[in-house]
Amino acid sequence: FLDGHEVFDLGDISLVFKSDSTYSELSGLNAKAWKAEWADFTKKLYFKSGDFTTGYVAELDIANFYDSIQLDHLEYKLRNNIPHKQSEIIYLLLHFLRFWNRHINFYRQQGAGIPQDLFGECSRVLANFYLQSYDRNIANFCIEKLGQFFRYADDQVLFAQSKEDLEQMIAKASSLLMREGLNFNQKKVKIMTIDEFQTYYSFDNFIELAPQQGKVVPEISVIEAQVDFYLSSYNKLRKNGSSLLKRLINILSQIHRRPKNFPLLKKHILSKEFLLQIPLQHYEMVKIYTLLTKPEKAKMYAIILESVSTCLYSDRLYNVKQFFAEIKMPVRPVSTRITAVRRFYQLEPNSTN
Repeated sequence: FLDGHEVFDLGDISLVFKSDSTYSELSGLNAKAWKAEWADFTKKLYFKSGDFTTGYVAELDIANFYDSIQLDHLEYKLRNNIPHKQSEIIYLLLHFLRFWNRHINFYRQQGAGIPQDLFGECSRVLANFYLQSYDRNIANFCIEKLGQFFRYADDQVLFAQSKEDLEQMIAKASSLLMREGLNFNQKKVKIMTIDEFQTYYSFDNFIELAPQQGKVVPEISVIEAQVDFYLSSYNKLRKNGSSLLKRLINILSQIHRRPKNFPLLKKHILSKEFLLQIPLQHYEMVKIYTLLTKPEKAKMYAIILESVSTCLYSDRLYNVKQFFAEIKMPVRPVSTRITAVRRFYQLEPNSTN
């Protein structure tokens, strides 16, 4: 930290992100750092919700965030914040961004959109930098309304004392976002009371599952109750309750005793809907795998293997490859698919006769 700012050193260029209590600041350029920031973000939401006990909350999502970032606008912001002597580096960066999609656009430069998944954390840094002025403006407006603003990537949360104030804050946020060439996904705008919001984020459930009285894991009766809650309510929770489920899996992987409803939980986990739609890191797949019987392990392996041939996301494929390696299964099908995906995303289009 430097004078209340957080600095990322990218070679000769340092991008500065303001650290502010109104939104979750960034702290690194790797997946673990972003996961830690998500935990920090949810903690802030939990404690802040206690200040608005009779208020309202809105959860907002930017529509097609990465694909809609205006490259001319991004270049303007970069040149305003980076010394002139680094202008050649900015030119090179924007050249790559305008032509990275040549397997589709050929030699037509694109005016909007930055790559996702292919180039690690670089796009995340640029996307967050792109919204810095928006963050400051909407945060100040919310404070004027005695509310609060938080953002993590394209997810935004607004707290307000009344529904009328919340509607004004949403309208202002939408107006400010349009100046950046972006829009909210109207289908994902969710307005809740504080109680509904706390249930939606499973705050009370995580508190119940926290270690009590020096014990590493909670009592089996508590685990069983939380499994029941998840199975009956997951489709009403944020991201289908994936965070709560991952917490339950982590706890179950540390103990030998199983709750009575564990077979129902395993049946749910082994569905294609769960294994293919919930984003899982390789170590999370391993934890699930260790909880299963031999036939169940074979079923999990078969479902994931079947999905490899149609997967276009390199992050998912690399996690599957590492998972297969850790459970001593052949990784060749995954390696073959990774090679095919690389060819699909190659910068130079194939020549055709």
